[in-house]
Amino acid sequence: MSILRHRLFILILFSFLFSPLWGQDISAKWIIEEGDPSLNEFLHLEKVRLEISHPKSSVVVWPQFKDSIGDFEILEAGKVDTTFDNGDLLTRSQNFMLIASGNGKMELPGVDIKSLSNDQELSHKVNGVLLDVATQAIDTTKGTKELKEIVDVPVTVGEWLPWVGIGLALIALIGGGIWYYRKRKNDEPIFAPSPPPVPAHEIAMRALAKLEEQKLWQNGYVKEYYVDLTNIIRAYIEKRFKVPAMESISDEILKDLKQEKLKPIMLKGLSDLLIRADLAKFAKSQPDSGENLASMEFARTFVKESKNMMTLWEEELKKQAENESVRKEETEL
Repeated sequence: MSILRHRLFILILFSFLFSPLWGQDISAKWIIEEGDPSLNEFLHLEKVRLEISHPKSSVVVWPQFKDSIGDFEILEAGKVDTTFDNGDLLTRSQNFMLIASGNGKMELPGVDIKSLSNDQELSHKVNGVLLDVATQAIDTTKGTKELKEIVDVPVTVGEWLPWVGIGLALIALIGGGIWYYRKRKNDEPIFAPSPPPVPAHEIAMRALAKLEEQKLWQNGYVKEYYVDLTNIIRAYIEKRFKVPAMESISDEILKDLKQEKLKPIMLKGLSDLLIRADLAKFAKSQPDSGENLASMEFARTFVKESKNMMTLWEEELKKQAENESVRKEETEL
């Protein structure tokens, strides 16, 4: 009777120790996958999966591995996959490709896992698994074999092609150096200078000519005509006088231009044009053909009259250049 009790005790203890995870509703285990026997024989590869099942209400901290698990180096680690059972159970798993550092019997160590359930932190343990790491069997019954003679292997295109590329690169580098030296020796610019920007008045005059060719107001598009016309003039003013004309209302534009050396008749004509355009755009005014023609004519006159005048920002640049010249002369003295 005592022997029976002793065996029963050992069986219960064995079941308790080797359970995948001890906890009320959480289970975890290592699963050994079947791999390619030929690879396993030469490289000592082992494919394993860590699987943890727990209720949806529990929060499980997934274990993190750096480079190895025990004596096994991690060759590849997959993503953590999640599956749902029919009930309230959540199963998560992660695949690993391991390479053994030795051979024979090797243990995949246990893993500590922490979980949080009902505001209570619990600690669990995944039991280790013993693996039989195979080695390549050597047939000692066969004798030694003679060494084979060295065979000349012809050079392939893939082998000499990189050398051709290196040679061409060296030729290009040498040629570029000679070209650069000659340029510097003759005091020539290394790269061709970029063309000068198109003057603001040329851009405006081209845009006015294109607008006139469209014949917008002649075909009933009076509002569109004045929108395009004032946009051309605003863009010109912004580039020529360095004021934010595209984002300013008409009164603000006129206020900024009063500081410039524009003739009063030019300011008066610009004010009339902007007012006429605002009425056409916002009050649905319909200027007659004479006013439409006069608006275009004044726009051209305004550009021609102001293209050569000295603006405030140009005067400031001139003063800075003169002061810099004086400074240099004083320094030389």
